[in-house]
Amino acid sequence: MITTRKMGSGLAFTPEKDLALFAEMARKGKRLSGSTAIGQWRFEDAEPEDKVFELLYEADLDDDYAEMIRQSGWEQVYHVAGLHIFKADPGTISLHTNPESKRAELTRQQRWSLKLALVFLVVLAAMAWIVTLVQLPDWVEVLMIWVPMVPFIYTFFPFVGYSWKLWRM
Repeated sequence: MITTRKMGSGLAFTPEKDLALFAEMARKGKRLSGSTAIGQWRFEDAEPEDKVFELLYEADLDDDYAEMIRQSGWEQVYHVAGLHIFKADPGTISLHTNPESKRAELTRQQRWSLKLALVFLVVLAAMAWIVTLVQLPDWVEVLMIWVPMVPFIYTFFPFVGYSWKLWRM
């Protein structure tokens, strides 16, 4: 089985681009099989199919809600850490039937990413403070700054993306 990797465009900023990518890959006979930590999507060989894709952010997708989604024609194809990706035949009623549900989902994601960004910002500030007080080898100082900086960036930018989407609604 051949695995193909495609870079995502960022679910917090332009989820519609990634959803279009999933549909395009499905038409080419590639099914979504996973993701990487750096924002790449993994696809594996499959039968070509004409499907539409949607996202749902739900930390705990209970059985009743999942069954309702299945009965409305959606099939879950991937999930990780509260992100659920579904596919269905074109013309299937959307998972987000009103703007209020989409706003609530975006608000949850915005708050979650802000909390994480603040945690990493505090860690980053503490590391910067330590670096100014203690004489350490240069490579240790660089590590102490960059190790918390990377997760801060990966949580702060989604916060900005969700905030932008909420502002535009």
